[in-house]
Amino acid sequence: MGSLDRGVLTGFICRLCSEMHRVVLHIYGEEGIRLCVSEKINRYLSINVSRSDPLPKTICKNCLERLENQHRLVMRIEQAANMLKGQRRARVGRGCYWLLPVMTNYGSEGGSLLIQPILYQKAQSV
Repeated sequence: MGSLDRGVLTGFICRLCSEMHRVVLHIYGEEGIRLCVSEKINRYLSINVSRSDPLPKTICKNCLERLENQHRLVMRIEQAANMLKGQRRARVGRGCYWLLPVMTNYGSEGGSLLIQPILYQKAQSV
């Protein structure tokens, strides 16, 4: 039996990168369930995992870290979108309106982009 077959049998093959690792997290183990690993894989990646499929049920540390980073990014984007929608609705009724957000600056943290919406006062007719 080859080393890949042995790795699959012992559970040390990462489901995402298909590499052998000494330390893996079991997707449906206590920690995997606590971290919602299967839900995050199913939501953010173009693959589906389930308890009944015949593929490995483990994920390596690197892939877990990347999955968690993706989750944090999506959560930030969704929170920002909800905040901007709420601000837009709040401002429209007070004689102001939003233009599209303008990219103003590149942040120092990992190349993050700072976006500042510009608020304009409606011109009053004379």
